[in-house]
Amino acid sequence: MQPSTTSGPTASVSGVSCADGDGSVSITLTAGDGGDAFSVPIDDAGYGGSDAPIDVPANQSVELVESGLDDGDHRIAVDTAVPPASEAEPENLADETRAVSCDPAPVGAYTNAKGSIAGSCSFELRVTASNAPVGGNTADLQPVDFALKIEPFADSGGDDPDVAPALADPITLDTFTLDAGTPTYERSFAPDEIGQVGLVTLTAGETVVASDYYDAGCVLSTAGAGSGEVSGPGVPNTGA
Repeated sequence: MQPSTTSGPTASVSGVSCADGDGSVSITLTAGDGGDAFSVPIDDAGYGGSDAPIDVPANQSVELVESGLDDGDHRIAVDTAVPPASEAEPENLADETRAVSCDPAPVGAYTNAKGSIAGSCSFELRVTASNAPVGGNTADLQPVDFALKIEPFADSGGDDPDVAPALADPITLDTFTLDAGTPTYERSFAPDEIGQVGLVTLTAGETVVASDYYDAGCVLSTAGAGSGEVSGPGVPNTGA
């Protein structure tokens, strides 16, 4: 800890440092005259995997290091922490996005396909996909064709929770291609755009990138499914 001369809590976030293909940032928390507790969500998760507040004594500073950040954008926020029973509102001290690009550039043709399917009971399905350059190598990045489909439930599967519902033939919701010129995709689907209850699957070529059940406005995670990476036919996927 380092002494400070501030009268109120402050926070700052450093730039990105790279080591072994991963990024790291430093977060400096400085307490005011009475000491302060801080909440530091990183990508909406608590620092170090914990939601416990970080206490800093009066007029002292603490430096936190968040390492192991993969390539892409990461949001780092700092708020004052308040007790659960308190009516006080937390004060936002920092809200920064840091772009990490630490992976070494691949040699030769490659793809870097990733995707996710997420949602809640807000009657919305959110889909993201990417095929972004690695290490600044845009010349060798190959295009990837994605398809988003839903397989409607043909029956409910009965009352046994261990029996999956039978699925009907897939219906295509969207198709798109991502390359160095257009490396990302993000779209939200309203219920009337989906029109079905069933299994939603995002594929790149013949490989499943992400898969989740969509059920009347809620997305229920499929065991073993989620965001992932996939190679195009005969093209090595060397992205992180």
